[in-house]
Amino acid sequence: MMPKREKVQLTYLYFIPKPHKAGTPLRPIVLSMSMPTTGISKFLDKLIRPIFDKHARSITIIDGVDLIHRLEAYTTNGHLIPKTYLYLYTMLPQEESLDILIEFLVQHDYQKVQNIPIDIIRKYVDDIFFTSKDSLESIDQMLDEANSFYSNIKLVRQIRRSVPFLDVFIQNSNGALKKSVYHKEAADPYAVPFGLDHPDHVFRNAVDTAITRAVRYSTNLSQFEKEIRQIKLMFLYNGYPPRHINLRLTTLFSKYLSKIFYFAYVQ
Repeated sequence: MMPKREKVQLTYLYFIPKPHKAGTPLRPIVLSMSMPTTGISKFLDKLIRPIFDKHARSITIIDGVDLIHRLEAYTTNGHLIPKTYLYLYTMLPQEESLDILIEFLVQHDYQKVQNIPIDIIRKYVDDIFFTSKDSLESIDQMLDEANSFYSNIKLVRQIRRSVPFLDVFIQNSNGALKKSVYHKEAADPYAVPFGLDHPDHVFRNAVDTAITRAVRYSTNLSQFEKEIRQIKLMFLYNGYPPRHINLRLTTLFSKYLSKIFYFAYVQ
């Protein structure tokens, strides 16, 4: 854990704008890989993370696919509610964070959080997603109370039967779960430009990831066809040769589908 003087650097803060949100808020980024206390942080993470993962895995979302699998168990008519804590990492009171961590380590067999059963709450970093059968009035009251806990931490919430979360768009259609790929305005139609100084596998993985996401997230064939068309346009826009895109489509489709089916998408 001893810092190496020849490699230690001071941290610095910079900001990335979010032009797709009202008022263009900024996302604070702290570059701290070479700070003097990085070794201590890594050591504590190595000790504590296995304990946290063991007891919090059931309420933690890994990615969009994990979210879909969990939601398949919830086919009721509840509202789908994502909440976002604004700049959570920079706003949490440090002393109270330590108190919470100690409490978690000492007593980690809790069953409820703020009287909400943890089996209906899912979280991803600083985002929280949960379903509920309660009335909108009671949900609003609960979230308003949560917003009053700390003056510098505010919740941004969406309450409706169709919501975006991570890179998946979730819709509750009369108890049936429907999903599709969610495209953020700030990201699309941009991808890693073809021809940059990157290894070849970077460009292959970029296309493969987009295609795999379309396969996993599309509820029906029409959604899938639309997403494949959008994928082609996106990568053409970023300089990918049509032959490269079609090759990745052919390679992936041949693993799961017959040639008759996937030839329609590569022509």
